[in-house]
Amino acid sequence: MSDQALYDPHRSIAVSSSAGSGKTYTLTTRLLTILLSGVELSQVLAITFTNAAANDIREELFSRVSELEAGKSSEVTLFGTILTMDEKKLRGKANELKLKLIRQFSLLQISTIHSFFTRIIGCFPRETGVIDFTVIDDPNREELLEESFVRFFDQFHGDERLANRMYTLLTSRDERGLRVAGKFREIYNRVHDRYFMLESLTQAMDGRIGTIEQDFFKNRSFLYSQKYRRILESLVRIIDGYMGEHGEKKHARTFVHNLKSFLQSGTIRTLTECTPFRDYHDGKLKNYLQPVADGLPDGEGFVRLFHDAWRGLSNFHMSEMVY
Repeated sequence: MSDQALYDPHRSIAVSSSAGSGKTYTLTTRLLTILLSGVELSQVLAITFTNAAANDIREELFSRVSELEAGKSSEVTLFGTILTMDEKKLRGKANELKLKLIRQFSLLQISTIHSFFTRIIGCFPRETGVIDFTVIDDPNREELLEESFVRFFDQFHGDERLANRMYTLLTSRDERGLRVAGKFREIYNRVHDRYFMLESLTQAMDGRIGTIEQDFFKNRSFLYSQKYRRILESLVRIIDGYMGEHGEKKHARTFVHNLKSFLQSGTIRTLTECTPFRDYHDGKLKNYLQPVADGLPDGEGFVRLFHDAWRGLSNFHMSEMVY
């Protein structure tokens, strides 16, 4: 296919090729051709699947229009052929476009499909019926999946009939067809493994598996209780007050931030990543928390609060491992 045909803005083109073969170059060439032809920035929409791809297109678009303005021979030849335009006129158009990009770049919509639909939903919340929502990105995906699985399993916790019905439903499907849906495959495997694990433990422990389950859910529920919440809120208040009088401490601030994050989100992993809790097995506070205890009239009370917070988290971890 000729350059004129491939980059003709009046034609619809589908490009299928392997990674690194020049799809981004082709896309930016078509975009530049459209814009150099006089189409306004606000009339162009470029959709990608990743933020990295969107950033690459933005950077390459600006870089190439600058090269065209400077008279780079390969760019002048390419766009001169596509647009049947002489070098002087072409470089003038490139200069106009470059200035427009600098002043009005936000009008050019180059974004991921997620960002595009996020804007649409944000503009029409009543029509879509979606008032509050969050786009799940890769860093949060596994964490949210784990939380969803726990809630999913909670629904038939303690109801053996429901658990058996769920297991029968899963195993009655064609396994290959069932496993096509990526993350549902993981849930299938985990439910499958847990079912047999519980069955084996029940037989081996003569019914004591119920106590293990009860301990796990009891300790997990405690982390969401008002009592545990008051413990963490007290720690936050005391450490914040200490730093207000004695100055900020980087690691202590990180610890407070993690406690607040858990109080807001309820994500247990936020607590497990707290270094002071992880390293408290020897019964000693981290060196950046010990001054807080030493500087308080009731330093022992602060240590007891910390110990209670650690004990609640530790009990959950122990029961989780057994469970």
